[in-house]
Amino acid sequence: MSEARLNPSGRSVVTERLQDLGTWVGGGTPAKGNRDYWEDGTIPWVSPKDMKNTVLEGTGDKITSAAVAGSSVKTFEPNSIAVVVRSGILSHTLPIALIPFAATANQDMRVLTPRAGLHSQWVLYALMAHAQDIRRVCSKQGTTVASIDVPKLMAYEIVVPPPELQKALAGQIEESLARLRAGIEGLDRGGKRMSNLQAAMARRLLRLEASRLPEGWRWRSLAEVADLSAGGTPPRGIPDNFGGDIPWVKIGDLTEGAITTTEETLSPKGVETSSAEILETETVLVAMYGASIGRTGLLGIRAATNQAICAMRAKEELITPHYLHRLMQANKPIFVAAGYGGAQPNISQRYLKAFQVPVPPVTVQEWILTQLAEFDTRSTETSHLIESCRLREPALRRGILSRASYRTVELSKRNG
Repeated sequence: MSEARLNPSGRSVVTERLQDLGTWVGGGTPAKGNRDYWEDGTIPWVSPKDMKNTVLEGTGDKITSAAVAGSSVKTFEPNSIAVVVRSGILSHTLPIALIPFAATANQDMRVLTPRAGLHSQWVLYALMAHAQDIRRVCSKQGTTVASIDVPKLMAYEIVVPPPELQKALAGQIEESLARLRAGIEGLDRGGKRMSNLQAAMARRLLRLEASRLPEGWRWRSLAEVADLSAGGTPPRGIPDNFGGDIPWVKIGDLTEGAITTTEETLSPKGVETSSAEILETETVLVAMYGASIGRTGLLGIRAATNQAICAMRAKEELITPHYLHRLMQANKPIFVAAGYGGAQPNISQRYLKAFQVPVPPVTVQEWILTQLAEFDTRSTETSHLIESCRLREPALRRGILSRASYRTVELSKRNG
């Protein structure tokens, strides 16, 4: 039922309860144990996990026509609007999305098929504009899982402009949101370009692709410039091997920077009963196994490692630890490409020992590290600026929708 309210100009503004905007349906979950309901399903089945975009492109699960016939699920028409009414995400966000295809939904959703005369895209944006207020006003209290009180949701009122304005308003909103999306995509491209530029700058300064090295530089194997070793893992069945005061580095502890803490530690007995050895600070670490091949770290503490990590102790008369670390970081794509072997790719310590790197005099190494550090600082500042702009997207989106809601009221007054 709609209600006409007079504004100061004497013109009416029409408000309607959400329940009157069209046909609402709930959902259900067909029995998971019934293969006839799920196997080779073709009917989209919407659940909260699918509600990640303003317009859905598909669903993670599909059900069969037998599931529709044999359960509480109901089909709804294309261009319906889905609202999540039960999910942990409701503690901070009310997901709303347009579903451009015929589908079904689970019991944590309510789906509106707008009545004739209502523009689906406008209804979507109208609900999104009121999402935070709906969540505030209609949330159930005292529930284990955050939920929307459906009767309160149905009674919630919004201003509904005349039909001739809905399409125009929806178009204006979409145009503004499209510009916002384009801006965010531009920021993302800028971030990727900065990352690529940073990698290219490192490779150029380190002369990794030089056909001819400058005077004083030499190609050397890693075995020439560092002592390489791998660690080990004590028997897990002996609890006394672990929990001591010796940090023990695994691949998950490698973060490309300085390592000052580890997830696990070893006891002296754990070191003695394995091939692990205690390494000095400023030892360079490189992952040799799995999806993390080439990930690096630089020890900021004395620690041991497991066998998945190659430890490199720089021969400082030839190369500084920080320069060696930079070389390993810059060569990561090559190490990844060199990975081999069954389900878990790997590179070997033998491969790394023979790996050739361009090495300048130590004084040149220090100059290069200074240049890279300055570029890193500028790159980090730019990345932080991009990220701060990126984080404004939700607020800007809300601003566009709020402005659209205000404009809906104003235009409704003029045309009332």
